[in-house]
Amino acid sequence: MIHIVCVRSGDLYGPEYVEILRDMCMRNIDVGTEVDFTCITDQPEKLDGVIMRPTAGYGGWWDKMGLFAQNMFPADDRIWYFDLDVCIVRSLDAMLAYDGPAMAMRDVWPYDGCPNSSVLTWRAGELDH
Repeated sequence: MIHIVCVRSGDLYGPEYVEILRDMCMRNIDVGTEVDFTCITDQPEKLDGVIMRPTAGYGGWWDKMGLFAQNMFPADDRIWYFDLDVCIVRSLDAMLAYDGPAMAMRDVWPYDGCPNSSVLTWRAGELDH
């Protein structure tokens, strides 16, 4: 199972950002792919097609750390995390087929290859320490 995940904490982004990211992702994933969409949030809204899970309570962007909590997702399932301001413009199928170790997006700033946490992937249970 592949879990597409975002974090919405605080009031910087409204629920429409979660819905837009969900729609961009689902529109760009092959229909036969077993995938769900989860939002880790401190907001009470229920959104169609989105599994809502509570944050770890760190606040703001620190709530992203809760993604790695033990038992957040079933062990060995692949997690793909996207920030709410990421724009998906073409098929995700080749990217979702990645089965290697944890990976982060390379930073777009001139930091010579430093990782960026806007796009992350890992297997559940591997980074929960």
